[in-house]
Amino acid sequence: MEKKIIWRKESINEENESRFTGSFYKILKESVDTERKYIQDLVLLSKYYQLIVDEYKADPSERLVDSIPEGLTKTKIKTIFHHVPSLLNFHQEHFPEFQQVTSEPKLISQVLLKKKNKILRLYGDFIINMSSNIDVIQEFEAYFDELRDKADFEQRLNSVFITPMQRITRYPLLLINMIKVAEKSTDKIDIEMIKDVLAKTQEITGYVNKVKEAGAIKKLPVRYYATFILGAKIQTFFIRLISVGELWDFWSKVEK
Repeated sequence: MEKKIIWRKESINEENESRFTGSFYKILKESVDTERKYIQDLVLLSKYYQLIVDEYKADPSERLVDSIPEGLTKTKIKTIFHHVPSLLNFHQEHFPEFQQVTSEPKLISQVLLKKKNKILRLYGDFIINMSSNIDVIQEFEAYFDELRDKADFEQRLNSVFITPMQRITRYPLLLINMIKVAEKSTDKIDIEMIKDVLAKTQEITGYVNKVKEAGAIKKLPVRYYATFILGAKIQTFFIRLISVGELWDFWSKVEK
């Protein structure tokens, strides 16, 4: 029987259970609250995908929007949302652990570091195509906006689509603020542990930024795209790395 993952939107009495006080507790709670909001954004992206799929399946007379624009193919829609379910499942699965950082900050390392390779793969796969997918969203912006109005969704698709990139790059900022507050706090806090998590998390964000740059160049013809990065002799190797999500190890070797 498939295990059903349940995550709760509400707090689990973090403040009552936390051994921390004042500003440090607030920054811990902020990390939990923003993670919860991010999951809600991923849920909204999933709802967008399901809505658009339903529009394709529906009889033209029953669609929310009269007609689907010519050129907005099923393949383009599938490409845009392809990696959203994996991101959503990952963050929902680990949110119960993440939620407990208000009482034990070292649990951040449990989520961000022990799952580092999976995070690299999930976000690498999403971000490498993000630039080209945003182009498609902008091309059919009027259609998606009309669909949003009819479905009464809170955010526009082009706004919510960039939240994965925003979230993954926000983790180091939260940790930096956590360290600043911890250094002034009277609570007993393992600051060195947080610094270690920060260093490893910055490696992750460094990787995804490089993937984002590669994704922007990827819109060029393939031969220009590959040679721009590494040169003609290893362009095939580079393209293969992108396709199987092995860029992290490769970038590390290139930089040494």
